[in-house]
Amino acid sequence: MMKHMGVYETRSSPVYWPIGGCNKYHQRVLYKETLPTTLAQIGLSSTTCKYWISGNCRYGDQCQNLHSKEICVSTQKEDNSRPKRLIWWTPPIEGFVKINCDGAFSVHGNKAGAGGVMRNSEGKFVFGFSSGLKNSSVLMAELKAIKIGMKAGILKGYKNLIVESDSKFAIEIITTTLAEEKNYYDDTSENVFSSIIQMTKTANKIYWNHVFREVNSVADSLAKHALSLCPDDGVKLFEDPPYFIESHLSLDRTGQIHCR
Repeated sequence: MMKHMGVYETRSSPVYWPIGGCNKYHQRVLYKETLPTTLAQIGLSSTTCKYWISGNCRYGDQCQNLHSKEICVSTQKEDNSRPKRLIWWTPPIEGFVKINCDGAFSVHGNKAGAGGVMRNSEGKFVFGFSSGLKNSSVLMAELKAIKIGMKAGILKGYKNLIVESDSKFAIEIITTTLAEEKNYYDDTSENVFSSIIQMTKTANKIYWNHVFREVNSVADSLAKHALSLCPDDGVKLFEDPPYFIESHLSLDRTGQIHCR
């Protein structure tokens, strides 16, 4: 049976449980004079999950490294200080692949592009893509990136997918459409939505996840590259990582932490 799950990174005070059991007695906010920059410095592995509430994980046994991570850190000890979020990209669980998607839009020349990358449970590059787009809005660029990434992944035989985008609205309207059968279609989006919904029926499991742009840098680079491509040339698939995303891939693999 196919399952769909929407995951959102909007909790302002996330707490943690390690894989294999919930730890109810940890510190919710870490107070540091300087921000840590690696996972080792904050004592977390790449499999630490943030999604549990009041001692119970929202997703139960399904909550196993399905999403990119965040923690809250305060840079000052004053009570009125605003905690900062530390976020980093994580690979999918074994048996899944993760597709990070992004759209790009340039007001100069009214150009739009879509890009994305698929990686496996070891964080290794599977494929990437870039595509120039015609007459596209920002939202449609995000949705078309999701469509292209899903289509390429399913055609290559991958049926357990985690789809991530830094467009919260795009993720929300997809998950709402799937869960409540609501219709957000309009004249320009109908074909894109229809394709995405139909492709979900051919997959085994799909998890939908909104992430912040800092952990979506590989897809962002591929989407920006798409602005230089002619829309008539179709989708450009990369079987090997192009040079302009190598540094981003490396930082993701090493668990580079970003502060918001």
